[in-house]
Amino acid sequence: MVPQATRAYRRLGTALLATAAIGVVAVAGPAAAETAPPQVPAAEAPKMKLAFPTHTAKLAGPGALVAVKCTGAGASSCIGTLALKASVGTHEVAYEIARGERRTLIVPLGEEDRLFGSVESAEAVARTMQDSGISVRTARVLRIR
Repeated sequence: MVPQATRAYRRLGTALLATAAIGVVAVAGPAAAETAPPQVPAAEAPKMKLAFPTHTAKLAGPGALVAVKCTGAGASSCIGTLALKASVGTHEVAYEIARGERRTLIVPLGEEDRLFGSVESAEAVARTMQDSGISVRTARVLRIR
């Protein structure tokens, strides 16, 4: 009778040891996953967008000079349109700027350039196209000088 009891205890010990090993793997699994760098799905990749590094737009001739910078890591460049909206009208220009590049865009004002001189501020709205086909909108109110 003793040998059968010993075998039963051995089986029970083996079962407990296997259960404990599974528990250790289950506990170590999430911890190991937390130390690995997270995978960023394509839908959550950093979006390309235009930033406005200054608070002003300067009138120069028949246009307004707007400083912009392309930010993000989803593509090699920012491609889209920049609109300058004020009470006297809306004007826009297309752009293509390399990632990380800072540039001054000229928004043509046409015959309304004289009217923009009386405006104190305007909203600059950039729409940057993404690889997925959607656009990202960034905006900032700029003082007109």
